[in-house]
Amino acid sequence: MIIPCFMLLLAGCGREETSPLSEFEFFYSGKVVSMVDQRGQKQPSGIRSLYTLGLQGFKPEAHVFEKYRSMFGEDDHGYHFIEITKRTAIYKQAGIQRYPAKAEDIQTGQRVFFWISVHPKDEYRIEAKEITIWEGGPVDDWLELYEKQLESWRLPDD
Repeated sequence: MIIPCFMLLLAGCGREETSPLSEFEFFYSGKVVSMVDQRGQKQPSGIRSLYTLGLQGFKPEAHVFEKYRSMFGEDDHGYHFIEITKRTAIYKQAGIQRYPAKAEDIQTGQRVFFWISVHPKDEYRIEAKEITIWEGGPVDDWLELYEKQLESWRLPDD
């Protein structure tokens, strides 16, 4: 009986602990109000944020963000924050033209659309999985196009 328990302990030793909530991704938008460079700053173990993006008009309502929301009072002024990591994909989009970008291309005042999840190492943080910097064109048309794209991802291949 001791051997199977020991083997079970060894099997778990090599893996880093990650939040199971980080498996869920959500789509939001907001206006950039700040971007803080976190490179070279002391951070909690396992966080490794490159930037913290401050956003207005974004409030994560999904249940998985309950711990994150618990850090804010009733009057949060409509500002919330997401972490940009090396895993975050960043794009620029004007109309239907979309191309790769860098975090440094994000500017205060820009409208961004993004996919987020609970940070895998800290449920009190939100990690950006993908950010799209909106450079112009009718937002409603873009959202409609994006909805169609999302719908096509959900359809089974026949």
